[in-house]
Amino acid sequence: MVAAGDKIFAPPAETFYVLGQVKSPGTYPVKAGMTIAQAIARAGGVTESGSDKKVKVQRGAGKATKMDSSAKVMPGDVLTITEKLF
Repeated sequence: MVAAGDKIFAPPAETFYVLGQVKSPGTYPVKAGMTIAQAIARAGGVTESGSDKKVKVQRGAGKATKMDSSAKVMPGDVLTITEKLF
């Protein structure tokens, strides 16, 4: 039971970042089992000039690499959605 004067501490949510050609780029909380496709949808989907087939993911200090849309999102991931070529 929580009583008056009690202090409750909760750790901050783990997050990932979405950049580039999405409708709402920004920082979002990681949900358990979230895929890259779900992360892009959470960011509003790709723009008219964006391509969901050109997603690069940077994990940690590593180099950004292309990943399948069914890959799981990890805390701290930076997803970059690039423009499609016409």
